[in-house]
Amino acid sequence: MTKNQDFCLKCGGSRIERFEKEKRLMFHCFDCGQISSRVLTFDDSRLVKTKKGYKHFSIGAIIQKRNRILIIFPHNFPFEYKFPSGHIKKGETPRKALYREVKEETGLNVVSAKLLFHEILDWDSCSRGVDIHEWYLFKVKVKGRIDKFNKEVIRFKWFLPKKIKNLKINKVYQYWLQKSGLIKGK
Repeated sequence: MTKNQDFCLKCGGSRIERFEKEKRLMFHCFDCGQISSRVLTFDDSRLVKTKKGYKHFSIGAIIQKRNRILIIFPHNFPFEYKFPSGHIKKGETPRKALYREVKEETGLNVVSAKLLFHEILDWDSCSRGVDIHEWYLFKVKVKGRIDKFNKEVIRFKWFLPKKIKNLKINKVYQYWLQKSGLIKGK
């Protein structure tokens, strides 16, 4: 992985400190004093500049077991429930990124994966300061045990779809769960 280059979304400054506050990743800009959960980060993630701004490429994994969906609470922004997901690295295929991200975030191994949707969302904000994402959403079968000591995730839980609507789930993950028919709109 290449060294991260972080820039403040408020002033564009590059003197950024990463720190944890209540188990959440935060950023402090020494140039303007801003403390935020988001900065523009240039790293090994696949990123392209478009007319509307920068675009990341992302994967998501809907993992079901006995009619329950694996939902996680992440260490990074947006600090809302979601399912395993992440950015595709430069030179990585969506499927390879899927296998890597599921392993990194859960400790589980992907056995099979079916692509459900491939779509560009221009309203999806991430901790790395990007608001446009080209998504590859997969339905995934896994094996193994969840790694409960994972540094990227604060909590893991299997939920019945009808119980998910009671969670503070991130809007993009809510969108995918509704689009896939697993939950109904609020």
